[in-house]
Amino acid sequence: MNKRYHHGFSGATAVVCWYLIFGAVWILGSDLALAAFFPGQNVQTVKGLLFIAVTAALVFWLVRRLEHRQEESEALQQAIIEASPSAVFSIDVDGKVLTWNKAAERIFGWTAGEVIGRMLPIVPRDKESEFAAIRERLSAHNQVAGEEVMRLRKNGELFPGRLSAAPVHNSAGEVVAIMAIMDDITEQKRASEALKDAVNERERLQKAIEQSAESIVITDTGGNIVHVNGAFERSSGYTRDEVIGQSAAIQKSGQHDPSFYEDMWRTIRNGDIWRGNVVNRHKEGTHFTEDVSIAPVFSDGKLTNFVAVKRDITQELNLRHQLNQAQKMETVGRLAGGVAHDFNNMLSVILGYTEIALGQLPESDPVRESLAEVRSAAKRSADLTRQLLAFARKQLISPEVLDLNATVSETLKMLQRLIGENVDLSWEPGINLWPVKMDPVQLDQILANLAINARDAIDENGNLTIKTANVKLEEEDCRDIPGLFPGRYVLLSVSDDGSGMDENVAEQIFEPFFTTKPEVLGTGLGLSTVYGIVKQNGGFIRVDSQPGAGTAFDIYLPRFQSEALGSRERQRAANEERGSETILLVEDEQALLKLARRILESLGYNVISTESPREAIELAETHGADIRLLMTDLVMPEMNGHDLYQKIHRSVPHIKPLFTSGYTATIHHDLVEEGQKFLQKPYSSTTLSNKVREALDG
Repeated sequence: MNKRYHHGFSGATAVVCWYLIFGAVWILGSDLALAAFFPGQNVQTVKGLLFIAVTAALVFWLVRRLEHRQEESEALQQAIIEASPSAVFSIDVDGKVLTWNKAAERIFGWTAGEVIGRMLPIVPRDKESEFAAIRERLSAHNQVAGEEVMRLRKNGELFPGRLSAAPVHNSAGEVVAIMAIMDDITEQKRASEALKDAVNERERLQKAIEQSAESIVITDTGGNIVHVNGAFERSSGYTRDEVIGQSAAIQKSGQHDPSFYEDMWRTIRNGDIWRGNVVNRHKEGTHFTEDVSIAPVFSDGKLTNFVAVKRDITQELNLRHQLNQAQKMETVGRLAGGVAHDFNNMLSVILGYTEIALGQLPESDPVRESLAEVRSAAKRSADLTRQLLAFARKQLISPEVLDLNATVSETLKMLQRLIGENVDLSWEPGINLWPVKMDPVQLDQILANLAINARDAIDENGNLTIKTANVKLEEEDCRDIPGLFPGRYVLLSVSDDGSGMDENVAEQIFEPFFTTKPEVLGTGLGLSTVYGIVKQNGGFIRVDSQPGAGTAFDIYLPRFQSEALGSRERQRAANEERGSETILLVEDEQALLKLARRILESLGYNVISTESPREAIELAETHGADIRLLMTDLVMPEMNGHDLYQKIHRSVPHIKPLFTSGYTATIHHDLVEEGQKFLQKPYSSTTLSNKVREALDG
């Protein structure tokens, strides 16, 4: 524009100069020239006419030049408006369209011919008040700059636009029109919404990662950590500030060989997902097992990161191990219980006939020594069977409410004899100890087995310590100890400073028949028996041992909260008691039936015997008035002893029961709870006589 203005200015100066030159020449020489060309004419008249003609031509030339330049300017302005990507339009004060460019046609869908001279059709009904407010602002000589509005296309579609507008004034300063520029910002809005959604999605993803219960670790392609979530901090003990930028190998435990990690890296660098269990190291140095899934991350086909999702399965593995152990022990327990039934029958026959033979031989007979050895071996076999039953948790128990301090105190002398003089026994009773309910004989078994185990672990001189205490376990105390539940317990702790054991041995010590001792020193049932007794009484046992650092067994027994403490009575009659009543004897093992009948008849009783429960019912109907006692095995092929008693009791109400078995199951515990008499196989003639008398007199 400055160049155009400069050229125009130079042209006007030239015209003026030429006009001055022409005027001066005209004034000075026109008279002579005209007189020469027009002789005899009135020079002044011709001179005036020519001046007017020349002046008019000059004015015409100047006006045409200005008009041409104005047309060029308007054409340029129109070209700019038409080339604009924004809709450019104008309306008069009444709202009728004055101008409408190509972009307006494209954006709104109406052609210039369809809208010029008409009211602007682009405002939705619900936006008319907004449009009126904008017009009012413009009428008041205000401008609108970049205001977001909603407008209407010809096809009825609404779209967002950004509007800028200004009033057009006349020479009097009045608003005569409104010039507007508007952009379709539909794509911008979509892009903005997409960006907003992407940001929100990223925030949601970040929140999901952070709130995930599983550890999430993101590394670069070199394995350096770039992000971890809160679960990682909780499981590993490290804060994110401590690990960001560090190698993921910071958690290596040393439990895996190099080939393990080589396979992992080979898999994920090939673009595949690696899955497996990894033993990692906690910040404090402890080890824990995680189920790990590592996936490669690609961007535009290029590997950029690795994402590891990890779940601590240490407790799960412990529980699985405990379940496997329990299933293994349950299987062996069933086998032990089944074998014990038949084995105890045979032992009863051996013991019974041995005692009969001993009773018939004089003291000087040399055979007595051999028979005494037979009886001793049979009794040791009976003890072994009881240990099997204790492990199988099928041993008959007679629970009492006990004060562990008092009960343990009674066994200290016996324990000292078991461990010998080279081991110092320390007793540290807890204060105000809560009561527990269990069979005191079982407590003796626990203490005896643990004391013997400690004695064998001490090479020369050492210490054995027994402690009791009240313990209240919370949820967090039991989290890492499968099988232990929150509650109030009485703790019985037996510890020694012997040789201790490694982790592999400690995991197997409760398995039946597992032993590290020479064959002549152990059967492998001592700790299995302890385990079975503790479980039978609803408790939990934990072992803590290190090679060379001794061993501690912690036994948690549930607190008992009712009944007064019971007295611990163990009366063993030394003399056989006799009688003359009629006894119905039912035993499916023929040899034992014959032995029991012989013993009872030797004691003066009248015995009716049979191997069949059904025949026993018939005999009871026949001799019911005379029969005072039903002595029956509990486990028989046709019918169990308890059901047999129920049937006979209907026809013989005065009959009393005495149940026997070498395999004690839940039903036997119920019998004890009902106050009924029970005789555990194998039994001696003295035990048999006392139990029969007790049942008859009870």
